[in-house]
Amino acid sequence: LLALVLHCYPSATAIHCPLFPVNKRRPLSIFSTSRTYHCQRCLNHGKKVARKGHKRFCQWGNCTCVQCSLVEKRKILNRKINSEREAHGSLSVDREDIQSQKSILSSFSI
Repeated sequence: LLALVLHCYPSATAIHCPLFPVNKRRPLSIFSTSRTYHCQRCLNHGKKVARKGHKRFCQWGNCTCVQCSLVEKRKILNRKINSEREAHGSLSVDREDIQSQKSILSSFSI
């Protein structure tokens, strides 16, 4: 389809065509592929591994370094916030609890 558009309208790249934006960062694609998420623990250790189906085989699944500990703390905090949202049926969460969690997380800043 893209080849047909370019064949029929060779100046499509010069005109404001939605497939070829003027800023030329990345063309908007009607054939877009989904994003690939990567394992944060592996990224912490210099490896780029797709996250899907990777959890059981992660080389650093039990790592306790500072960066991996921060990943685990974030995961626990997100789980707690989500469970409280479900329990209360709203977005309100105890502010003091969040502040204490943030102070814990900030102590692990890199």
